[in-house]
Amino acid sequence: MKRIILILLTIVYFQLAFSQKKDIDSLLQVINTTTNDSIKATTLNSLAWKFMFTNPDTTRIISNSSIALSKKINQQTILINAINNLATSFAVQGNMDEALIHFKKAEAKALEINNTNELAMIQNNIGLVLWNQGKLKLAIETYRKALSNYSLQDKLVVGSANLYNNIGLIYNDLGKKDSAITHYKLALAIFDSLKTKSRGVANTYNNIGIIYKEQGNLPSALDYYLKALKKHEEINDKSDGYANVLSNIGIIYKEQKEYEKALEYYFKSKSTFEKLSNQSIGLANTLNNIGIIYHLKDEDDLALEYYKTALKMQEEIGEQSIGMASSLTNIGTIKEVHGLHDEASQYFEKAKKIQESIGDKKGMANSLFFLGNLHVETNRVNEGIVLCKQSLELAIELELLELKMNSCDCLADAYQRLNNASKAFEYFKKYISYRDSLLNQENTREITQKAMKFEFEKTQYQDSLIRAEAEAKRMLAQKEKDLIKETQIRRQRIYTTAGGAGFLLMMGLAVVLFRGYKNKQKANEIITAQKEEVELQKQAVEFQKEIIEEKNKEIVDSISYAKRIQTAILPSDKALSSILPDSFIYFQPKDIVSGDFYWVDKKGDEVFFAAVDCTGHGVPGAMVSVVGHNGLNRVLKEFGITKPNAMLDKLNLIVEETFEKSDESVKDGMDIALCCWNKKTNILNYSGANNPLYLIRNNELIEYKPDKQPIGKFDYRKAFTNHEIQLEKGDSIYIFSDGFADQFGGPKGKKFMYKPFKRLLTEISNFAIAKQKEILMTHFQDWKGEMEQIDDVCVMHVKIA
Repeated sequence: MKRIILILLTIVYFQLAFSQKKDIDSLLQVINTTTNDSIKATTLNSLAWKFMFTNPDTTRIISNSSIALSKKINQQTILINAINNLATSFAVQGNMDEALIHFKKAEAKALEINNTNELAMIQNNIGLVLWNQGKLKLAIETYRKALSNYSLQDKLVVGSANLYNNIGLIYNDLGKKDSAITHYKLALAIFDSLKTKSRGVANTYNNIGIIYKEQGNLPSALDYYLKALKKHEEINDKSDGYANVLSNIGIIYKEQKEYEKALEYYFKSKSTFEKLSNQSIGLANTLNNIGIIYHLKDEDDLALEYYKTALKMQEEIGEQSIGMASSLTNIGTIKEVHGLHDEASQYFEKAKKIQESIGDKKGMANSLFFLGNLHVETNRVNEGIVLCKQSLELAIELELLELKMNSCDCLADAYQRLNNASKAFEYFKKYISYRDSLLNQENTREITQKAMKFEFEKTQYQDSLIRAEAEAKRMLAQKEKDLIKETQIRRQRIYTTAGGAGFLLMMGLAVVLFRGYKNKQKANEIITAQKEEVELQKQAVEFQKEIIEEKNKEIVDSISYAKRIQTAILPSDKALSSILPDSFIYFQPKDIVSGDFYWVDKKGDEVFFAAVDCTGHGVPGAMVSVVGHNGLNRVLKEFGITKPNAMLDKLNLIVEETFEKSDESVKDGMDIALCCWNKKTNILNYSGANNPLYLIRNNELIEYKPDKQPIGKFDYRKAFTNHEIQLEKGDSIYIFSDGFADQFGGPKGKKFMYKPFKRLLTEISNFAIAKQKEILMTHFQDWKGEMEQIDDVCVMHVKIA
């Protein structure tokens, strides 16, 4: 066996870093020179671990050698470690059933010799296997047993921190995110008190990042993922944990639609997994992630290839897992896109069945949405409503913001198909709220930066209290140990010098009383300190409340002042009547400030006017509107461009360049209808980004279609189209945002929609300008009634006299 080990080591030796080669050389020297079989077996275990995450097959061969030698010399603790290494090598490669068999053997040996330290370590590993198999409650029970065994020891250990971390993982899967965070912070407190550089610290950072990502807080998620990556690199750890962090960073870039950057991290993750094993759960999950990117890039053939490779790998591993369900769901999504609805439904149902069997509530929520949406799209609306409601309930329970948004969108569509206007409006409002929450998490990051910093510092302060308490307990335990040792020495002296039983009894009693007094004194000190800490926290909360109230006042004042600024950049009534005398603007912001705006300018015989709808409304929309307003002015006056389609092409470049200056990915932009009217030739040129132009001539409405792309970041950009229109006397031009047509109201609480909007404009087009505006305003308010205004409204009309 020794010869086999040496040959195998020669094969893999050149793949290792210099520092690891040096360690292996030292271990091999001990194995080759020692005559002590116990030392040799222990060293074999250390050598096996060196190859655990780079070559598990080598670990297995070395572990079997150690097992044989340990049995021969009857060294039970060394044998337990060898069996644990063997089991772990199977787990690293994703063979959880085989891993569990060997972990159970190690557990039985540890129970047999009552070794609580080894028993706790093995029970932790068993919990990990059960968690990967989806047996969450059983996993928590096993982790609790391990914690009990660690508590029998007289010091804090890394294993306790790892257990708290693992319990946090399961609570996150169960949707109990507060409990998860609490356990992660307990883990970090122990890690900090031990000043360890274990990869467990990196794993904990990664786990906290996962929670933030699921809550839609991408900046905080990325921050914790990068902390985890740094910790892995500090200890030169290229394990499966390192690969998982790389994959998670790729997911963040995917959410930001930076697909090439996402693929960069996914392929790094894939490479790291492949160095560990050519078949593992982690590798299959990464293949799935790569497939998702290709699907988003409309390269479905390539996406399907990666999904099927991942699914085949998961089937060969032989476990029903979260990853296998994800592969089935992803394949189902491709089938649905290509109209293969029956096949898609089969894949979604298979995924849901696996998720139900392993207790994956998050996966079930997603599968319920996919099935519900598929039913709605294929006119099985009532079945779809039931499934989407179940998805929404789970999404709310698990705090999955994006899924809440998607489920509400599906439900709004379903009730609209059933002509249930009140329910459609109810879910559409929720959809808008969740959508805006996602947008605001990106758009208002600079506004909330100070508040986030304050919260972070407060969390650090609370963490420091937890860590301080853990440190105090550790120091107290150490002092008690020192006191016990000192007592033993003192007793020995008494035995030697006095030998008097009565004196010994008195001394023992004195020691007990002294220890009791000191412990009570120490406990009183801790209680006093804790009371002071609670009082400090109370003061901090009160101070925070004052700060928040002051900040709220400042924010409202700032927004009101922003309203004045926004009003100042819009054309005044006087300027508008001077440039376009036969025109009106109906401008009705949803909030104090608006994401919609209108723009008017003149150059020679040409008059330029536009109605613009920016991403979002309120403060985020207003910020984007400033960028758009300035961009239009620059295009006309600085660059001298007068053709509307060329103006939009240039405006798009300006907007993208403006947002690219930030380190963050900003996907905001605007929809616009832009016109150039030559009063001399009476020719109007129009170009639109998602927003059309209506021309009413002789009571007939003619619609000029826009290009289906926004101003701002867009994956499949093309040049804008120009429409040239020869105007006639009496023509009416209308351009607008989507706020009027999308407003819910009326007797049935339905959307106003574009068909009635066209009819209304046609009916009023022959009225006087002022009367038209009055009718529009009245009609909008009457239609809206007591319902909330959904979006900003901007309607612009120009009459050709």
